Amino acid sequence: MATKKAAVKQTGKKRGPAHGEAGPGRPKGSKNKKADVLETLRAAGIDPANVLAAEMELARAAGEHETVVQIASTLMPYCYPRLKATEIDFAEGATLVWKPKL
Repeated sequence: MATKKAAVKQTGKKRGPAHGEAGPGRPKGSKNKKADVLETLRAAGIDPANVLAAEMELARAAGEHETVVQIASTLMPYCYPRLKATEIDFAEGATLVWKPKL
């Protein structure tokens, strides 16, 4: 396996930035696209979840059930946590008692 020194001799270039220099990629502290979009929406006073909820009410009043279901499924992650798969092992004669957390 070639060492770093051998790699420098072969290519004549160092691998990566020197100590203290920034490497490739997004500069530290800069905003990504998601942060920019959220900032723009907040500045305009727009909350996507509220917009979807208003559209769902309009679709419900118009009797557009497929649209209501589609919008409701889009809003679900904002209202309820994602359920995880669990394995339940019952002993002989055991009973299951389910108590939902509300």
